[in-house]
Amino acid sequence: MDINTADESALSSVLKPAMASRVVSERAKGNYTTMEEVKARVAGLGDQKIKKLTDAGFIVGAAAVAEPAAAEPAVQEQTAATAAEEEDNEEQDAHQHQHQHEAPAEAARWDANPRNAFPPEFTIVSVRARPSFDHTIARGRVTWHDQTFTQREWALQLGRWEEAYPNITVKTQRGKTVVKSTRHETEAQRGKATADPKNRLFCWEALPRNHDSELPKEIREHFREDSYGNVVSDKATRNSGLCFFDVDHIWPWSRGGRSVQANFEGVQWAANRWPKSDNIVPSLDLEAMQCGLSMAQLKALVAHAKHKAMNKSRGANWTHNLDKLVYWLTHGPSKDHALTNFALDTNRTTDGAALWSFFEAWSKRADAAADVDADVGRKSDGRIDSRALAAAAEDKAQPTVPAPRTLAQPVIHLSTNHSMVECHGPATYQLRAVLKGPSLGMTFDSAEDRKCWFKRVGPSAGEREAFVHELELECAKQGVALKGTGEAKTADARA
Repeated sequence: MDINTADESALSSVLKPAMASRVVSERAKGNYTTMEEVKARVAGLGDQKIKKLTDAGFIVGAAAVAEPAAAEPAVQEQTAATAAEEEDNEEQDAHQHQHQHEAPAEAARWDANPRNAFPPEFTIVSVRARPSFDHTIARGRVTWHDQTFTQREWALQLGRWEEAYPNITVKTQRGKTVVKSTRHETEAQRGKATADPKNRLFCWEALPRNHDSELPKEIREHFREDSYGNVVSDKATRNSGLCFFDVDHIWPWSRGGRSVQANFEGVQWAANRWPKSDNIVPSLDLEAMQCGLSMAQLKALVAHAKHKAMNKSRGANWTHNLDKLVYWLTHGPSKDHALTNFALDTNRTTDGAALWSFFEAWSKRADAAADVDADVGRKSDGRIDSRALAAAAEDKAQPTVPAPRTLAQPVIHLSTNHSMVECHGPATYQLRAVLKGPSLGMTFDSAEDRKCWFKRVGPSAGEREAFVHELELECAKQGVALKGTGEAKTADARA
């Protein structure tokens, strides 16, 4: 059968549909003259596939339309060419067989040069490129870095990358410690590089600046979007902060990526540790990667904070609301109570009031769970389930009786001595404006080992009791419990 006249279905009986489609598409530009030309013009069509076509009876037009008188010499010439081609194919098959056995070594060989941050077939642009999908076209179309694929071709391309660049980490036993490493780096060296303040600053400065005029200056300066649409902040300094970002290896470290700035990118911590993990960028689920706070949600929260500040009956003001919002987004109660999939927990809503209520309820539950040492549920992979956290705080008392409301009440721990009154605990933030107000006049000690509000009170017990009584009244107005009001309970309150 002549390749120049064969339809796609006939070619698909020998080749894969995607390859048959390429043969037909290339043929539309002009008929083939030799089998070598077919191989040269059709990408991915090698000697083995040419042999399959020849064995199945496919030839190029010249032999098919030869005159009867010339048929016998043509057949002899074709037979000789086929024999020579079969001999070449045998050598090629042997080479292919050997190459398959050497595939793991070849896959790891690209990183033999320590200057290669990622495989040479990728550029600094393509290694970050994400695919776009068009399902309106038959068989679908995928565009990636100015290249187009059918959905099947794209799946095959991803499979090729997975096979060519596997996980190459090795584990070495050193005494009782198992050390994980790649060709050039250990896991400890990777951790040191990603925690380096210089690299964190590099990743932060590489993120596009926020110029949204609807947001106040403090938010614009300290909150930006990562490349997956998650809001991150340079003020978040601990993993439990929703807007904390990791220094991510664009080309995964476990696949040979180097810990250098050319291979670094700032990515919201939960997105980096679970959806991203050790996957290459073109294979990522972009919706799953946007698991943190979106910029639209941040704008909705800021707008609601302004709305609350206008309602003086609620005793709130703009600065106080903004400080509270920043605290929620950058600190969080603890790593165990961190929001690992905020987008899912909030159904990606952009209702500012609903988001504000979510944060208030979440903060109270986390404080309550920390106060009573709640038994927080964990997912099978070890991550904290924020929904299980809510259930744990509600079910802590008795299984058949609703949890008492006091479990959800924020608590301030108080300690006193002969001349000092101190307030400790996350709930002090809720009373920040009251504690530093004119009636109490307390001062915040930001030292790392203290982090408390304090005030020096006269040496007499009466003065201290009067101050503590006034503090209790202010706490009661705000719905906050005060514990450890006696001098003998100082140690317990700090604990």
